[in-house]
Amino acid sequence: MTTPGTAEHADEFSLETWLRLHGVIAAKAVAGSDDVSGSVQVKTLQLNERCLTIHMNVGNRSGVIKAFNPALTQSRQSIDREVSILGALKGTGLVPELMAVSQKNHFFVSGFVAGSTQLKEIDERNVVSVACDLGQWFAEFSNRMPSAEVKSNWFEYLSRYDEVLTKEEREQHREVLSKLPILKQVISKNDAHLSNFIRQSDGRLVGFDFEAAMKKPMGWDILLTARVLAKQFPGQIEEIVTALVEGWGQGTDQIDQAEFRQLVMVFTLATAFKALTQNRSWLQQMIDAYNSSDISGTTKVQSGFLAPFGTENLIPTDPATVTKFKAFLHDLADRSLAEKPPATTHSAQPAPSAELSALCAMCRGKCCNKGTQNNAYLKVQTLAGIMQRRIGIGADEIVDHYLSFLPENHVEGSCLFHGAEGCALPREDRSDTCNAFLCESGKLMQESAEQIARRGGEILIVSHTDGTARRAGVLRDGELCEIDASAFTKDDAG
Repeated sequence: MTTPGTAEHADEFSLETWLRLHGVIAAKAVAGSDDVSGSVQVKTLQLNERCLTIHMNVGNRSGVIKAFNPALTQSRQSIDREVSILGALKGTGLVPELMAVSQKNHFFVSGFVAGSTQLKEIDERNVVSVACDLGQWFAEFSNRMPSAEVKSNWFEYLSRYDEVLTKEEREQHREVLSKLPILKQVISKNDAHLSNFIRQSDGRLVGFDFEAAMKKPMGWDILLTARVLAKQFPGQIEEIVTALVEGWGQGTDQIDQAEFRQLVMVFTLATAFKALTQNRSWLQQMIDAYNSSDISGTTKVQSGFLAPFGTENLIPTDPATVTKFKAFLHDLADRSLAEKPPATTHSAQPAPSAELSALCAMCRGKCCNKGTQNNAYLKVQTLAGIMQRRIGIGADEIVDHYLSFLPENHVEGSCLFHGAEGCALPREDRSDTCNAFLCESGKLMQESAEQIARRGGEILIVSHTDGTARRAGVLRDGELCEIDASAFTKDDAG
């Protein structure tokens, strides 16, 4: 059997441990029989803190096993989403065949699909035809998914997501977006990564990985796919959008095809193209200026990333807010003791890489700004972890434990635990949301890990607001050195 190679993971959720606990059950599911005396071969396809995906051959039968980390509270929801969609699309050829499900052990088995992912196959010559094929796949998928009636429009909907379009950008397109109604939401894949599509030998696309699926406005997947393709092929945006919409072959519930194309183009240009411009021009100018300066290292900056900008302003912790939070903690602790839910084991979530830690440090934690109103995203499962580590602990002690970490001053407009040095809570006492969340910049850095490693050198990270550099730092030999952002910003940048 193969090993997972260099993937970072905790012992509690490793390939070896998982196979020891569930390997026989999984092999029987792949074999379709209790007889697994033949040759068993295993290859790791993916391993992270959330899930393990392996390709297993048992004799002449083959299957893909996707197992979710039972230590994470979202695992049940993730497997439910995957299984429900694979079941709903059984026999369509759009997805792999669902072979077996073990809800108890948090894994399912699907048929192995031979072929290459579209991430590996796509290039400038075939991107337009691939876009058309993806449009067709999403149309078939969407038309088979359950839907619900709503009453909104695209301006109102996108106003919920500042990370997609800023207020200024939405206002710029208000006239167009406000006239495009949304009267139906449908279960959408909500994930346009090209690595999640395989083209079979007969030319058909097969999609997989549905753990992010949820109800979205009809056509949402086309918008996301256009953005992904535009980032890779900025010189072919119009052709890509046209091909996607033609493949989709329809509008939405109330929008005709021409109006839908206009919506996709507005969304793509306002999101993917702007981000691309910042990365390839403004950010590159900073990299070039830094590498030409006297303070650059011998290895020079080889990679650059943009980060959100979070304020550093500290304010005294408000006693009234603490009193309200204390009441919430008491209620949560009482429910944890009464319900005795399975504990969240944060040791199964590895600490962020040096690169990701540096990105968060330059941002200063903008993602924490809703922590107070959401009570640090604490759940009964989070508190159950303390109960597991400290047998016999009572509700008052749990409350005191959390209150002991509140800093005297916290970042203005942010979580009560967000102090001058970042989150004051130990990782094992934080919620799953806080430990697992990644902003778009963080996801990009995580997805670029192999590219960063190949390039080597230093990494420039720029924290900005609407294209204006606010902070900058260089990651060199694992250490973050802050630099004067304005000194490396050209007059025509931004």
